[in-house]
Amino acid sequence: MAVESSSQNCLLADVRGSGPPLVILHGLFASGSNMRAVANDLAQSYTVYSVDLPLHGKSKRVKADSVEAMAWSVKAFLHDNLISEPVVIGHSLGGKVAMSAVLSGLKSRALVVLDIAPVVYPPSHQAVFSAIEQVAESALLSRQAVRDCMAKILTDKMTIDFLTTQLHKGVDGRFRWKFDWQALRNNYGDLLAAPAASDVSETPSLFIAGELSNYIDREGRAAIKSLFSNSRVVTLKGTGHWPHAQKFEELMGVLHYFLRPFGFDR
Repeated sequence: MAVESSSQNCLLADVRGSGPPLVILHGLFASGSNMRAVANDLAQSYTVYSVDLPLHGKSKRVKADSVEAMAWSVKAFLHDNLISEPVVIGHSLGGKVAMSAVLSGLKSRALVVLDIAPVVYPPSHQAVFSAIEQVAESALLSRQAVRDCMAKILTDKMTIDFLTTQLHKGVDGRFRWKFDWQALRNNYGDLLAAPAASDVSETPSLFIAGELSNYIDREGRAAIKSLFSNSRVVTLKGTGHWPHAQKFEELMGVLHYFLRPFGFDR
C-alpha cells in the first residue's frame, strides 16, 4: 500500500505490517525500496512506512534544498497521515534527516541511525555525479549499457549495482534516473552539512557504525554524544556503509534487541 502527504510536500511511502508506527528513511540516490528487506522483517511487529525522501523515488518532484527542508517534509508527511511518536530509522542521508527531525521537535519513540554522524562531511561523490550525468545524457536502452557507461568512471562494482536499482525505463525505451540528480548535485553542499540543533535530544538513540566504514569516526562519536544524551554507538563488524545490504542478519539482530522495549515483541 502507498500513502502520501495531503500537503504540498506530497511525500510518498510504501506501507506494510501492523502495530506501532516505524518510519524508514533511505540514503542519498536511493529510495524506500532499497531497504525493503528491513521493512519486511520489521513489518511483523510494526506498521512500517518506507518513505521516499524529497528528490528521490516517487517523491522525486518534491523540492528540498537542505537536510532541514527534507526533515520538514518528513514531519509534514507524519502530521498529514496522523502518525505520532514513531520509531525512526535512517541510513546515511536519511539518518541525517532523521536526526534533524528529532532535533527540531519530532517526538520519536526511538531513533536508529545507520552509519552517519551529525557532522559536516567533505565532498566524496564527484565521480558518482559524473557517472550519473553521463548516463542521463546518453540514450541508453539496456541496463548493461548503463553499467558499461558508469564503469568508465566508477571502479566500485557495489556502487554501480546500487545505482542501477534507481533506473526506470521510459516509453521511448531509454533508461532514466528515479532521482532528481541535477537538484541533488546543485544542493549537494547543503546535504553534507551537519543537522541544525538548538537543543540536546533525550530520545533513546542507537547509532550503528560499519567497521569498514569511516563515516563515524572519533569526531562523529563525540558529536553524537553531545547532541543525543541518551544514545549508544555500536560497531557492526565486517560491514561498510551499507549494513542492510552487507550484514543483514547481524543488523536485524541488533535492531531486534534495541527495539524490543519500544514495541518490538517478536
